[in-house]
Amino acid sequence: MNYADKPHFASTVIFYRKVNDVLNLCQIEIWSLPNIAKNKQATGSSNHPSAPNHAVAINGEVNWVFGRNGLICAHTATQNNPWWKVDLAETSQILAVTIIGRGQHADRLKNLRIAVSKDNVIPTPQLPSVCGYYDGKLPPYLTMRCPKSTIGRYLSAIIVANSGTLIMCELDVFGYNLNENLILNVIIYNETDYFYIGNVQSKDCNGNIIYTSDISKYKLSIFEIVLKGIDLENNCQKRFINFMTTFYDKNGQETINECQLLDSNDGYFTERDMTDECKYLCNCNTFECISLSMIYLSNFQSYYKELFIYLHY
Repeated sequence: MNYADKPHFASTVIFYRKVNDVLNLCQIEIWSLPNIAKNKQATGSSNHPSAPNHAVAINGEVNWVFGRNGLICAHTATQNNPWWKVDLAETSQILAVTIIGRGQHADRLKNLRIAVSKDNVIPTPQLPSVCGYYDGKLPPYLTMRCPKSTIGRYLSAIIVANSGTLIMCELDVFGYNLNENLILNVIIYNETDYFYIGNVQSKDCNGNIIYTSDISKYKLSIFEIVLKGIDLENNCQKRFINFMTTFYDKNGQETINECQLLDSNDGYFTERDMTDECKYLCNCNTFECISLSMIYLSNFQSYYKELFIYLHY
């Protein structure tokens, strides 16, 4: 199944060339999170004559050999604590930052501090909110995972040195704008295929948001689901998110059962995609389930903007 507008559900990704030739890969990372810095506004503490535009570090075109194929890197002059900054346009939850340095003169990118601010201030090593700090010379490719709930609009890269030069060929910022609506993806899969199924959003009398998916065609009476999302585990444990199934009993009466939370784990700093996982058992008392609903409590405010429900059939 090929979904052009949705993430692919897979455990293996194969890279190949359709010619009789070698395949050289220096680094691969696969993210399902959006890059919220791409093509935004960028500034720097100074400009090197060979690189007058700091936005080249967030245009999605990467070449760590400066000038090859007409591609250049963001480049400051040599100065005290040189910095580079991107305006994300919206207050955002920042989850991780990936940095690609320059192949030549790679030793110049060192002692790098990634800081986040809500206001448009001049970056200094003293900015209080820090996504990460790398002491010493950076590798050519580096990903920093920010502390949980790192919130801001402006992200800065700062070389902490009395005399330094900041050169970055590409910088990606993974996260979500806080004004985005929650997206719920429901994926039903078996050993050979997978399908996205739709959901209908509604509200109950208490203002809780309900997302309901029709699962009647799969003729399930008992099944497990896995809910995945960023910084999710405590919310499952505190029951800010719940699941319900509906079915018709032997008298034809529509009945609702609450799914049982079986397990949860925090994957923010351990899983490749940074997602937590909550596992539920859903039971329709030997009858065929009609629908599956996720209830999202109205009084709960969350920074995560995309959730995935996986149901094996």
